[in-house]
Amino acid sequence: MLWIGITGPMACGKSTVANKLSHLGCPFISADELAREVLIKFPDLLEQIKTEFGSDIFTHDGQLIRKALGDIVFSNPLKLKDLEKLTHPFIQKEVLEKKNQFQKTGLKIAIYDVPLLFENQLQDQFDKIIVVACSIEMQIKRSALRDNLSPSQILDRINKQLPLEHKIKGSDYVLWNNSECATNIDHLYLWLSSLT
Repeated sequence: MLWIGITGPMACGKSTVANKLSHLGCPFISADELAREVLIKFPDLLEQIKTEFGSDIFTHDGQLIRKALGDIVFSNPLKLKDLEKLTHPFIQKEVLEKKNQFQKTGLKIAIYDVPLLFENQLQDQFDKIIVVACSIEMQIKRSALRDNLSPSQILDRINKQLPLEHKIKGSDYVLWNNSECATNIDHLYLWLSSLT
């Protein structure tokens, strides 16, 4: 089975592309979704987060306030690393289980949507890497609509990620998603099909 990593800067449409590929027969796993799942599945992880980041990011009934945690880690790269150290082992365990399930079904291709693939130096874990890219102007527009962030907050988060040029250089395929990308996804699907 070909194990494909899909990545790119924030608000470039990685999940949209991965979802459309899934409808075409390429199942995918989302690192962001797994990060949410492990917080529900592993209460010990929540306790570790509370110990590391404090009880202020939890509601009175013990629910994690994700935005409060996001505000902390996206304003401090060291805090982001601390969070990744806590969550990464749990996420990796879930990824391996899902990947093994895919392999047992005889799938030819499966995709893992990993926003920080290059930042966490995960390139060697994949057979091929796809980067979804768009202009900074489009990132700001999409982030403002999706996350209700100010332009300065969005730029701050963008600047904390590796430059797009670095990701493009390390990828096997670049899908530009500045507007309607259905045709580009069709081309990507044909490319993926040619690999099997």
